[in-house]
Amino acid sequence: MIRVVCWRDVGRVCGNGTSVQFSVICHRRKFLRLGRNVGATIGHRREHVKDGLRYPAQVTIGSKLSHVLCAAPFLCSLYWSSVAAADRNTVDSGYSSVFISDWSRGMAPELVVQKASPDDVVVVDDPVHSGRKAVKVTISLDEDYSHVANGAPRAEIVFPGSLRFEVGHHYLIRWSTYIPSSFVPDDDESVVITQIHQGGCCSGPPPIMLTIRGDHYEFAERSDVNGVRQQVLRKIKSDIGRWVNWVLRYVPDPSGVKSRTELRKDDVVVYSSDRWPNAYSDDQTSYLKIGLYKSKWDFKNDANRRLCLLFGDILISERGEGSLGIVSALDSDTE
Repeated sequence: MIRVVCWRDVGRVCGNGTSVQFSVICHRRKFLRLGRNVGATIGHRREHVKDGLRYPAQVTIGSKLSHVLCAAPFLCSLYWSSVAAADRNTVDSGYSSVFISDWSRGMAPELVVQKASPDDVVVVDDPVHSGRKAVKVTISLDEDYSHVANGAPRAEIVFPGSLRFEVGHHYLIRWSTYIPSSFVPDDDESVVITQIHQGGCCSGPPPIMLTIRGDHYEFAERSDVNGVRQQVLRKIKSDIGRWVNWVLRYVPDPSGVKSRTELRKDDVVVYSSDRWPNAYSDDQTSYLKIGLYKSKWDFKNDANRRLCLLFGDILISERGEGSLGIVSALDSDTE
């Protein structure tokens, strides 16, 4: 399915002369008005709300409109949607996309990759859906991490410098993970798979952290004010060999006055907190990282000398007037 994301000052000429299905993220009225102007037939399902999330209308258009749409004054960008990716069909009202990955076109040059060897972070075929791509991250005890950040085993993607989480702003992060059958849990030490890392203001563990420890997930939020709040989530057994969709709603605030943290796993809320400090004081430059990071590893344990995880595409949105710029992997070259 092809999807349309409309935003200011971003455009792409496209269209292949076939009938396709579009989801309109924004500017829906202008989109429908354009269709009427060119005499195209538009069928759509009305937008609806479920579990507090707004599902946009589904719009079907013909080839005539697709050509007009791509040259429209309000400028749109088309990209291929992935079912295995973070759930892009749910967009909260008032949120604007600030980053959209597209692994099918490779690794965007604005992304920073922390790895010990070239094969530790690579774009591969989706193990479930033919024709789609994912990012495979790998860490191994047999590799030398002395030249990687802090010398600990990691294979992570750091999102662009323009993507920084500011206190009081509302963010929505959607991504997906795939645990292969070769994954061997470590009962003694956790491995971080997603984190919001603090900026240069202070040291310490990340304010937001999703990990796998033993046979289950764990989630933690912290600040330098109230310390850490941590919760054991569900076991990973039922997730091995399938895609899991995550949604993080994040409003950072070290004071806790406006803070909100909510994590959904496959549309089910697994962690939620309000007015609990979830950022470091004076930190306006925290950023997102995905991948594998294991600060401690038992070199004597041969059962888990190699860990591997896959990630689908990422969608980051912000609500209201913020300082995050529009960043799109659509216009990047393959690394």
